[in-house]
Amino acid sequence: MSSVTVMPTPEHEIRHLIFTKDDDLFARAVRRVLRIEVPAPVKASELNIDMTEIRPIERRGDTVLLMEVQAEGPGSRYIVVVESQTERAEDKRSRWPYMIAYLHDKYQCPVVLLVTCSKRSTATWAREPIQIGLPGLICLTLTPVVFGPDNVPVITSLEEACADAWFTILSAITHGRSTKLDGILEVLAVALNTLEPDKAATLAEFTEIGLGETAGREKWRALLSSQTYPYISQLRAEGIAEGKASGLAEGEARGEAKAVVRVLKSRGICMTTADRDQILGCADIPILERWLDRVGAITTIMELFADKTDEQIPD
Repeated sequence: MSSVTVMPTPEHEIRHLIFTKDDDLFARAVRRVLRIEVPAPVKASELNIDMTEIRPIERRGDTVLLMEVQAEGPGSRYIVVVESQTERAEDKRSRWPYMIAYLHDKYQCPVVLLVTCSKRSTATWAREPIQIGLPGLICLTLTPVVFGPDNVPVITSLEEACADAWFTILSAITHGRSTKLDGILEVLAVALNTLEPDKAATLAEFTEIGLGETAGREKWRALLSSQTYPYISQLRAEGIAEGKASGLAEGEARGEAKAVVRVLKSRGICMTTADRDQILGCADIPILERWLDRVGAITTIMELFADKTDEQIPD
């Protein structure tokens, strides 16, 4: 019997990989979302666990973390299995009890299943307990811990965003399909500017990937294109450098040109079809960079093209 393999999307991957970027994020998130105290690890190690047996059924957690805490004996460590779910998947859900039992038996320590969702309906589905047994004779009940739009806080306080950038990113990618996303992205963009530019650029890119193919991703790109923070300049420069190194300078130019048009639209600045074609037809990256730097401050399209004769804009 043949089966179709569905490749995970970048959005799917980021929702579980985010917990590998900050050792303490899981413990902090559980405290903030569920008001439950869990031991904060002093070290978190990713386990590359393949739980597949001889039978051709793949059993593998999206991310499996071994948390080591400052304690001795049985309470010195615990395991967190992080599963990312965009839609319902009954076949995957049926394997969760096996993963928990396998890891508990192998490592002889507590195991927690965390399911991350960006859709409220998926979060409600994932939260349903899984019971194995007969009516009145249930021998095993698995209750997943679920982070979704219905319980992860919407971070719109700049103070909160600056205090915990990673949790703010978790808030953004969880609410990536929500009308509340704009406020989260606005404070996140400012909060990242309080970090070192290289770290901030990494987090900004991580956020973009985590928003997936949603309107939120375009909002994030437009927001960054309209700002002049050092980390944004670095992020843009790195993107252009990578494009040139890969022979994709033309693609980078198209991306810069589209960013200019996107910001013009978001700011409500009128442009004719000819103006749009002129921007999209420009392949000169230095010119596009000047336009992108300028577009956040202008009030008319003429201001964007103020020195176009000197810049030799292509027809």
